[in-house]
Amino acid sequence: MSDPKSKTSDQQVLATALMKCVEETFTSKGNLAFSNTPEFKARNIIEYDSKMQVSGLEKFNDPAYVAAVNFYLTEELQKKRDTCGAIIAFVEEDSSSRLLKALGYSGFKDEDEDLIMDKCGEFCSFLAEKFKEELGKSGFKSFLLSAPVKGKNNVPGGVDFPYHQYTYHEASFYVWKKKIFVVDIVMGPEFS
Repeated sequence: MSDPKSKTSDQQVLATALMKCVEETFTSKGNLAFSNTPEFKARNIIEYDSKMQVSGLEKFNDPAYVAAVNFYLTEELQKKRDTCGAIIAFVEEDSSSRLLKALGYSGFKDEDEDLIMDKCGEFCSFLAEKFKEELGKSGFKSFLLSAPVKGKNNVPGGVDFPYHQYTYHEASFYVWKKKIFVVDIVMGPEFS
């Protein structure tokens, strides 16, 4: 039987790898400097109807764009929607256009919510791919990525998550002297 403290430690290692991916992306793609040290904390999953409930309003107390990408160990498990993990990205609405443009995304106007939501989904997919590569370098199992699901303030219906997980890790990033980006990660025991 594995030690629960070890599982928590493994989850923290995975969350730290994701934070590294975000930091590298912000500095290399956008030449963005952090105005505060990123905040990192474990949180309890709120479940409803077998889905993880996510809310941008909880992250910023203001509207936000939300995108999520799920991880699957095999195509068969992906067809069954039996996920082994997920990344959920939150971009504060007032800073969304500025952040996305700084990261090299274009082809949208500041008031075009649907296109901004699409760009947030693209960015979440980019981070998920970068995270997958980072884990592969460290010898973790390979996995498949879903297409992003996205919404404003929440993901309608919630996000699939590994049902045997009760916590996720949240990392908050500060640019331009305010919190503008939050990323959550939940990973199943397959990665412990």
